[in-house]
Amino acid sequence: MSDAEMTVFATLADLTKLVSSDRGLYVRWSRGPSPDLDAVSSRDDLTGVPLPGLSVNSLDVADWWGDRPVHVWVARRLYDYSHLPRLKGAFTRPWVLRGVETGRGPDNEPLVNEVVPLGWIDPSVIAEANEVITSLPGSWGPVCRDNSFCPPEGHRMYERTLYACEESVVPDPPGSQRLREELTEQVEVFRRRAASAEAVMAELRADCDLDAADAASTRAALADEHGRAEEARRQLARTTDALHRLDGGTFGLCVSCGTAIDPERLLAVPHTRWCVACRRDVEDRPAR
Repeated sequence: MSDAEMTVFATLADLTKLVSSDRGLYVRWSRGPSPDLDAVSSRDDLTGVPLPGLSVNSLDVADWWGDRPVHVWVARRLYDYSHLPRLKGAFTRPWVLRGVETGRGPDNEPLVNEVVPLGWIDPSVIAEANEVITSLPGSWGPVCRDNSFCPPEGHRMYERTLYACEESVVPDPPGSQRLREELTEQVEVFRRRAASAEAVMAELRADCDLDAADAASTRAALADEHGRAEEARRQLARTTDALHRLDGGTFGLCVSCGTAIDPERLLAVPHTRWCVACRRDVEDRPAR
């Protein structure tokens, strides 16, 4: 079954019905089963290390939830990661799967193999989930490391505001046009890299179908190209975000301390999400 032929869960009620009647269910945010199942391996965003399975989030209702409404549980599981399409790119979509857990990733997220895709989650379901969560009395926010994709009023977690998002305003310095041109060029570079990796992956899939004897080496090559494509898309998302920030009149916020990024810092490193002080603090730490 192709990605286009998969079932679509069109309402939160549809998905809740599935979660209420089954176990071993997970949600994954990605481009879909076809590219993922070539390698059945995610990569650590920080180091690039391949992981022993796909990174997912469990939909199974925890015992401590008791008899509370299942639709609220499901809504929360979707809402917590609803920022990922903005972070990883417009082609990132949620889909439901059944799998066997093989371990835990760097954020303690489940890693699974033996994946059985069950269906796409329609965008309207995410909208429903957002409405359910935002209507509850507690203050909450998605699990998000990047300030530019978090709620505009601040980072909300554990019923407190970590810091307010008061962004710097671009006064249109002389170098801003050069920066805008540089960002635009970088966007095209990363788009070409991602497209090139996708093309190579398509050729490798075709070769694998023709020559079963080389299937193992082809799968290894596919995993490498998948990593290159993911890295290119990650850089594309960061650079596009920097361009959007500039076009919107802001240099953005430091992901570490939440203060405004200096214009000079952004001019020097166009896709930076760190202020000068925090970057220097990281670089000056003694090696362990």
